[in-house]
Amino acid sequence: MPNIRIKGANKALVQSYALKISELSGLLNCSEDKVFIIDEGRETIYADAKVKNPVYVVVEWKQRRDKEQLLSQHLTEHFQDYSNSVRVTFRDIDTQWYINGVKS
Repeated sequence: MPNIRIKGANKALVQSYALKISELSGLLNCSEDKVFIIDEGRETIYADAKVKNPVYVVVEWKQRRDKEQLLSQHLTEHFQDYSNSVRVTFRDIDTQWYINGVKS
């Protein structure tokens, strides 16, 4: 169960990442219906002119440290032609995750 929130990438690029849900579910060992990708569509601003189109990704999930590096690399590989700065943060929401009002 990851919620993958992507900021700073164009919509088409986020949509093309969403097409990799089957690949992601295999990588993370979860069913496809548990992967949720959110295009936050916000422009990211970074003062360093050498940074091209910074992308910021927040992954909210029930913590799985053994999969963090794999997912970070997967995201970076997808966005590397668009940005030379793909930053990924992981947030553990294990005790705070509710679906339709029910603790999951």
